[in-house]
Amino acid sequence: MNTKLIIEHQLFNKMKKIFFICVVILLSSCDCLQKASGIVLDAESKAPLKDVIITNYRVLGVQLNSQELITDSTGTFLYNNISGGFRCPDVVLYFGKDGYKPIKVTFDRYSINDTVYLERK
Repeated sequence: MNTKLIIEHQLFNKMKKIFFICVVILLSSCDCLQKASGIVLDAESKAPLKDVIITNYRVLGVQLNSQELITDSTGTFLYNNISGGFRCPDVVLYFGKDGYKPIKVTFDRYSINDTVYLERK
């Protein structure tokens, strides 16, 4: 075989490997947009609940690395987050308000116009 062809073949194989590595790095570093929105209602009266505290991470009632939201006067909430990685995880949110049982709700990674019901203690 011609020396020039051997060198070109080796160079081509190295370029394929570099291209593959770049694609893997690019795909593994993609960010994922997570969104959850909706309204929080009293489970019995179906009235909107304002000032419900919503967090994305709770351990034994202590807030750690958490984004905290509060529903407005119409009970509306809007959660947005960017999650790293190739796979986009579901959104897990914790809802709490004095006089109501706290709950954990799992939403699809992009969920809009959901209704969450809180029960009184």
